[in-house]
Amino acid sequence: APATHTFSLDRNWKRLKSEFGLQDGTGGSVVFVVRGDGKELFRSKVTKDHHARKLDVDVSGTKQLELVVEDGGDGARRRAARRLLRPAPRSRLPRPHR
Repeated sequence: APATHTFSLDRNWKRLKSEFGLQDGTGGSVVFVVRGDGKELFRSKVTKDHHARKLDVDVSGTKQLELVVEDGGDGARRRAARRLLRPAPRSRLPRPHR
């Protein structure tokens, strides 16, 4: 299902390196979006397979980071658990705001 996770970076990060893709065993399609302080920094093409794709985004100067998963256009009937952006090894995002 569509989801948004928000993190406070407090301008302490330079880059977000990660991977994104559908979770194994799920169907449907999604679009992955990264926003920094409300500005779109990255938008994937519609993702329909389970291959991990690399992501490297400049987030320098960003106070608030949003990782967003949007429906890829196939509607609610195909929505299942999705794998959100996964930080690259040795990257640790702060806890999301609730």
